[in-house]
Amino acid sequence: MDLVKRGSTDVSAHRFCFPHATAADAFRDRFGGERLTYTPQKPRPGNLKLKSKRIYAPRIVTDHIMLQEDFERLHKFLLETEDIPEVSDDIRELVEEEWPELVPKLPPKAP
Repeated sequence: MDLVKRGSTDVSAHRFCFPHATAADAFRDRFGGERLTYTPQKPRPGNLKLKSKRIYAPRIVTDHIMLQEDFERLHKFLLETEDIPEVSDDIRELVEEEWPELVPKLPPKAP
C-alpha cells in the first residue's frame, strides 16, 4: 500500500491511499507531497483470499440504467440458470460484450 502525504505536519495534512506505487507516484508528481510506503509485517490470513471485484461502468439497457449491482445480479443469474427461454437484443449485446463465455447459454437469435 502506498500513501502520498500532502501538506504540512499540522492537522491539515491529507493522506491519499493508492493500491499501486505507479498511481502514488503519478499523484505525487502532479500534486506534490511526500510518498510514504506501508508494508505489513506479516500477511493477514483474510488478505490471502481476496478476489478482485470487476467494476462495470453504468450503461443504459432497455431504458434502464444498469449499475454495478445490476451487472452482478445479472451475471449471477446467467451463471445459475440452465435454460434461458428468451432475451432482448439489448441484453444479448450486453452479454456478448461483458461475458462472451456465457453467450452459448443464450437462446438462438430470433429471425
